[in-house]
Amino acid sequence: MQISSIISNFNLQPIQRQSVQMGRYSNLAPLRQDTVSFGAKKKDVEEVNVKKKDMNEGDMNKGINHNTAMRIHNDAKVTTNYLERQLNKILGDLVRPKTGKGSLSMPIEVIKCRPKSAKSIREKAGSLKLYTEKEVKEGITDIVGARIVMADASVKQVDNVINRLAEAVRKDQ
Repeated sequence: MQISSIISNFNLQPIQRQSVQMGRYSNLAPLRQDTVSFGAKKKDVEEVNVKKKDMNEGDMNKGINHNTAMRIHNDAKVTTNYLERQLNKILGDLVRPKTGKGSLSMPIEVIKCRPKSAKSIREKAGSLKLYTEKEVKEGITDIVGARIVMADASVKQVDNVINRLAEAVRKDQ
């Protein structure tokens, strides 16, 4: 079923643009053209499909294989566990307990760590043209990630967390 037959069943009216109050939102301006399309020309669709096919075939032909990506991912799991233990050691007293007294005075909601998946490592290695395990470990900077979710994101509390992390780096923890 074509989208045009579906859309013809609706009574679509053009949206009336409201004028932007000058000075209130200086970065807003009317769009020069419609940014929503309910259809595409056959040529456009074919070009996108060719690009996707080329990209998928290219990703498989360059970069690392699945077993190498799995080795890197498994190494990253060990590193992730170490990072999580270190962050909890450094910032653990600032993390809010799930329940209990004093939870509102703690600025950190949660600390999360994760390794990049083997599939994602492989895709990124392919796009960056990294061919060896060593190149991947040196060239991809987000194989292991940590997120500190702040419950109290005031400048004072953020500075406190950053200072704690900086001090730990200075002490080589």
